[in-house]
Amino acid sequence: MEDIIKIIERVKSDRKVITSLWLLTLFTVALMLLIALKDTGNTGKFIVDESGKIIGIQRKSLKRTEEYRLRLKIEGEREERDLTLRMHPVERNYKSDNKKNNRSETEMRIKSIVNEIEFSDKKEVALPEKTPEGALLIWEKREKRNISAFTIIPLIYILQVALIIKDFTNKERNKKAAIQSAILKDLPRFCNQLLLMMNAGMILSDTIEQISKSYETYNEKERSFFESEIIKMVHLNPDKRNSMADLMTEFASQYNVKELIRIAVILNENEKRGSDVVENLSRESRYLWDSRKIIARERGKLIDTRMTYPMGLLLILLIIITMAPALLNI
Repeated sequence: MEDIIKIIERVKSDRKVITSLWLLTLFTVALMLLIALKDTGNTGKFIVDESGKIIGIQRKSLKRTEEYRLRLKIEGEREERDLTLRMHPVERNYKSDNKKNNRSETEMRIKSIVNEIEFSDKKEVALPEKTPEGALLIWEKREKRNISAFTIIPLIYILQVALIIKDFTNKERNKKAAIQSAILKDLPRFCNQLLLMMNAGMILSDTIEQISKSYETYNEKERSFFESEIIKMVHLNPDKRNSMADLMTEFASQYNVKELIRIAVILNENEKRGSDVVENLSRESRYLWDSRKIIARERGKLIDTRMTYPMGLLLILLIIITMAPALLNI
């Protein structure tokens, strides 16, 4: 639950995502209103008798096609038929098709009844009560189910919202992972610089300031994220009123890099308790360089794995080229 709340808070703080969600919501609402308005007022009404049974249709206009959804029950038939009557304009000429087919007798009767109703030239159309054979016909109103408009569109909307939020969280997660990777890459060298300068007798604030000055000599476009953050940290503390150890702790906590957190803890303990910073940094430096070697090895293995597929294709191509002359001579 806490993770969901955090995601919602991050989404609220991102203006681009909020704009996308608003546009998607407005588009969905406008689309559903358009469909609702289109379906409203296009048809007439049913004529019912005193008992509530439908006995006819009162069309709204004779100049356009109208649809009426009904359920038909035939006396003596167990099954029910859902029908959609399309009342055609009076101007349209209808020619019946008398070709023989293999449909059942019931289907033919229903088709004949539907055709007679659909091509009626009257505004009030009476629905037949019986078939020509005398079977009783029962007409019932069937509710229109516009699944595409009022079920699928909201589902698509929810899916789109979920995809936008997922894409946002994935980008944020990938960005955080990239930052952590960049910090880990520069951390061994930074730890060595701290070790050498503090072993020479420099205090922490002067050490980080000198490291920052060395980073400033690099081209701004070529600086890594970690180097830029160290420079920013020094610039934000020109009078050295804030403890550099505390600033390093805040920086490490912000990006949740455990190796950097350990270095920040070492610097804090040295500043507050006077612990042996040289020995601790030396141990940490060895660990960081070993970790970097392991990461480099794993990335190298990953490159080998990625090269397997194109190498396999090249092998198949080589076999085909080698065997082609022999196969052509058979």
